[in-house]
Amino acid sequence: MKVVFTTESHEEQSNSNISKSNSFSESYLSMLDGVILNVCKSYVKFINEKKSRELLQYLYVLLQDFESKKFFEFLNAQVTSSTSNSLLDIFEKLLAQWLKDDQLSSVYVIDLIFLLLKHANVDEKIAILDSLLKISDEQVFSWCLQKSLSFPYKQCPILQKWLKKPEIGAFFVEISKRIVVGKCSPELSLILKQTLEENEDEELFISDQVLQEIINTFVGVLLSPLKYSTTLDVCVRFCAHIAGAIYTEKYKLSHGSSLLLSLFRLSCLTNCVGDSITSDTVWEMKNVWQDVVSMLSKELSLEEFKFLFIEFSDIIEDLVLNRNRKEDFDLGFLVDKIILLVKSIHSGNSLRISDALHLILKRDFLNECEKQVSYLCKKAEYVKGRLSCPYEELAFVEMESEFSVSNYFFWSHLTANIFTTPLPNKGNDDDDDDEEGGGNEELGTKIIEYLSEPEEFVIASIYSIALAKSFVENFKNTKYFEETMQRYISIKQTIKDLIQTGTEQFRDNVEESLCKKTMQEGWIWAEAIHLFYSEIRKKKLGFAYIDLVENYSDEIDSEISVVHLGQVFSESLTYDHVSYDLMPLESVICLRSLLHCDEIDVQIAEVFGKIDKFKADKKFLLQGDSFTWKDYQILIEVIRLMSSIIEQNGDLLSSARWDFTVVAYTTWLENVLKMNNQFKKIELEALLAAMSNLFVAIRKHILYLYKQLPYVAKATIDEWKNLFAADVHRFNIELWLHFVEYYQNEHNVPLRDIPLLQEFGKLLQFLDYNCLFSKKDAKTPKWTKLVEKCCSLLTHPLNTLQLWSYNLLMVLLPGLVDIDSNSVNSNTPHATGLTIEHFKTTLIHTEEIVHSMLLEFRLGEDSCTVQPFTDSYSYTFSYLLLWDVILCLCNLSSTELRYQYADWIKNNDFLTKLLNNLFRLMPTEVLHQNSTKVKPYANLFLEKFSNSYTGSFLSLHIEHMVCWTYYQTLSQLPALVRQWWSVTESKVSQIVERVTSVYVSPTLCSQELSDVIQHEKKFKNMTVKVYPNVREVVAIYTVDEAQMELLITLPPNYPLKVPDIQCNRQICGTSHRQWILQLKTNVLHQNGRIWDGLSLWNNNLDKKFEGVEECYICFAVLHQGTYQLPKLSCSTCRKKFHSACLYKWFSTSNKSTCPICRNLF
Repeated sequence: MKVVFTTESHEEQSNSNISKSNSFSESYLSMLDGVILNVCKSYVKFINEKKSRELLQYLYVLLQDFESKKFFEFLNAQVTSSTSNSLLDIFEKLLAQWLKDDQLSSVYVIDLIFLLLKHANVDEKIAILDSLLKISDEQVFSWCLQKSLSFPYKQCPILQKWLKKPEIGAFFVEISKRIVVGKCSPELSLILKQTLEENEDEELFISDQVLQEIINTFVGVLLSPLKYSTTLDVCVRFCAHIAGAIYTEKYKLSHGSSLLLSLFRLSCLTNCVGDSITSDTVWEMKNVWQDVVSMLSKELSLEEFKFLFIEFSDIIEDLVLNRNRKEDFDLGFLVDKIILLVKSIHSGNSLRISDALHLILKRDFLNECEKQVSYLCKKAEYVKGRLSCPYEELAFVEMESEFSVSNYFFWSHLTANIFTTPLPNKGNDDDDDDEEGGGNEELGTKIIEYLSEPEEFVIASIYSIALAKSFVENFKNTKYFEETMQRYISIKQTIKDLIQTGTEQFRDNVEESLCKKTMQEGWIWAEAIHLFYSEIRKKKLGFAYIDLVENYSDEIDSEISVVHLGQVFSESLTYDHVSYDLMPLESVICLRSLLHCDEIDVQIAEVFGKIDKFKADKKFLLQGDSFTWKDYQILIEVIRLMSSIIEQNGDLLSSARWDFTVVAYTTWLENVLKMNNQFKKIELEALLAAMSNLFVAIRKHILYLYKQLPYVAKATIDEWKNLFAADVHRFNIELWLHFVEYYQNEHNVPLRDIPLLQEFGKLLQFLDYNCLFSKKDAKTPKWTKLVEKCCSLLTHPLNTLQLWSYNLLMVLLPGLVDIDSNSVNSNTPHATGLTIEHFKTTLIHTEEIVHSMLLEFRLGEDSCTVQPFTDSYSYTFSYLLLWDVILCLCNLSSTELRYQYADWIKNNDFLTKLLNNLFRLMPTEVLHQNSTKVKPYANLFLEKFSNSYTGSFLSLHIEHMVCWTYYQTLSQLPALVRQWWSVTESKVSQIVERVTSVYVSPTLCSQELSDVIQHEKKFKNMTVKVYPNVREVVAIYTVDEAQMELLITLPPNYPLKVPDIQCNRQICGTSHRQWILQLKTNVLHQNGRIWDGLSLWNNNLDKKFEGVEECYICFAVLHQGTYQLPKLSCSTCRKKFHSACLYKWFSTSNKSTCPICRNLF
């Protein structure tokens, strides 16, 4: 390596070379500038002359590459002939003019303007930008905005200030509105997104006011997602972008919380908006609000955090309270979102979880709902006698809406599900693997463990389980039964798992808190502690009861809790467990609870001694003016005790006690009628319910004595029948009429009234029709009035009242049949015709509504599922109930009377519409059955539907009624069904035949054959043999040594097809054909049974061989309708005729001559 040292001469030479090089460069650049200037001048000239946009692009590229202020100054001097150096001139005289020229206006002009802005001074920039604000062309204006938001122009403070001008802000708001309605171009959407970026000062390019207007515009979409279904996805993505920009550690909530809350709200509803939003957008939206919540839980003060979560809680509450408008609302989906919300706090600041959960779960509306549901269940338990209220009146609580029931149990279900969800441990919180609340969380801590007072929430859940249990037991026939039942099962299992998997200390704390609450409150809390011990902790209930009463006696605020515990735990208790002194009324309650115990004669005697003291007060028989709460409770509890003793062991009642019970009951009943203006009082409701149960117990006992001990108890039975029955029935019917008058126009019956209606309705089924049709007591309401009231009540919206009318009509049916039978037998028709006429108006009314409801359904193909608690359900239910009444009327009637009922049905064309409606309402699985599903649905045809007041009324109940009605119709009116089937179109006919053959025919064939077997030994000259396997009946009539044989074979689809009837042997010439024809007619056209036909055939033969002359019109001995012998004879030819045949001859021939000799008859 060489080192060369320079000399001064060398340095001077080097400097000289550099100077020459710089001089050459300046000369070259000067010449190049000149060329570019001339080119630019030429471009400008040709642009103006040729109006060429392409040259504009070249000019912009040239100026951009050789950007210099002197180019614009040169162009200003040469092109605009301006003498000033202001760049504003070239903008106004050249660039602005190009913008106004439709042929030249383009984005390149805007590019040139923004190149000019780089070299303009402040005043010039402001002037140029103000001019741009006046541009009316939207596209040109958008080019300006797009350029101003690009680098490096967006770093210019003047441009940043210009972007916050009101005019530009209004344009940005307009862009947001266009995005909402789907009329915004991608370029404008991009411009709006660019405004949400931060400048070097970490500020947005738009003003806070404009930003708020844009947020409000998009929030409107998020709050009404179904209204904006076509643009929802785009709007949500934009909102996610805005949220990411405005919710930062710097801004926090300075731009408000509305957008964040709206994103969370929509996230909770994404399962309700269908395909309006893609899964990617949902994921993006979820991640945005989760990230924001996580950040805010760290950055906000505790007060700010609580205020924010009050707003989150308000959204959750609103979604729950208004979910009835969203049919697809899913509890599990909402729970997942709440859990994601909690996890977001957990990842930010887990110390805030307890505060957030308290704000979310402890809501004011929940307290109100709990009060309303508690009162509803308390009243039901009290009125039905399961829980007593001996000390003070049960405070009334108004239920604002039945939806409160659903709201309460929905929230309880939601709370239980949240409690049991584990959160991932710190360091294991991976949102990407934690979609919708899932993920690997086995080692996480359950959310309830983050609460400061977990026991409080757990015992509240246990209480809600007890309320749900009470509700499903007492309100099965209400709208929210099925939903509540499902929640009851789910909540119970969830809380059970939570407690059993918790620590021993946790379980002990829950038990202690629950015990204290029970001893303080009583009522449904007693049910809650019973459920806790019986199903969760699995303790022996007798010992648990003793521990409660002894260890928590200091917590007792009222003796009511001990009374209720005794009633709830009664099945597990004996008198040995009752270690405390009982007041007189308490002893009555205690005895009723412990009647199942052995060897309690002493206790019974003691209690009846106390009752004897009660009897000394005239108020005991409801005599007097004013009654206290305790007066009523003494009477109620004594009545309940009497009912229980009679039902469980009537032998415990001595003759004197029985007499006292019956006499007192009659007196109570008479006196309570005088209080009918007070029946809405809760104590009167309980009294009426208790008295109804006492009547049922008395009637059951009388029926038992009548069937099992008719001779031993004859005196008791006669005494009831002769002295009390008439008055008791009259009083009860008057009570019933009072209720009917009150409720028949009251279509919205409150839930709180249902327990009394259920209890009072029970006595209707035990009324004796003989008392109701008795002519001895003129005060008893006429049967016509009862039928009229039943028919009016049959279409009531409340199913309990519909069953009232149905059950009373079923009691009246034997009496109605008796009236019609007497009328037919005496040939003196009733003034109003057959009693079945009283059903005509109601039948037509319900038939028209049901028929119109089903018109759109194709017969035999479509099946209508009637949704419960709708008008359609009420009318369909009443229609089917009324048909069951009519078919039961046919079943109770004689063959002749049934023929007249069938004729009435046929003449009014009721059956055709009924059968068409039945096959539109029949379950699809029945219409199109397969072999694997036959058995489950067979019971719908063979077992009668429930008429219990405490049953559930779902769509399946209507389907059951439909199948049962079809079975009954075939059983009672086979000929009419056969006629309908024979004229239906082929496809429908095949379906009807298949349904009948599979579900109905086997049973009806079996019944017919069993009926014949039962009567086979009642004939004198005829022997009958039955062959069930081949569905055959062989009847052999014997006279001396001669025999006549009849063979009847039932077809597989009986009774759609008639039995095959053959006479294999005959003994009496050709006249047997008339009798066989009569037998066939009886079975084919007159709804007769096989047994009826055989009896007719046998009687004809008996009369023939006894020498009875045949009718010379029908050529039969017995009339096929009236079963009477020929009695009317012609005075000339002496031939005999049936009266019915002769009447028909006269009416059809319009003559009054003898059919044989033609002489006047």
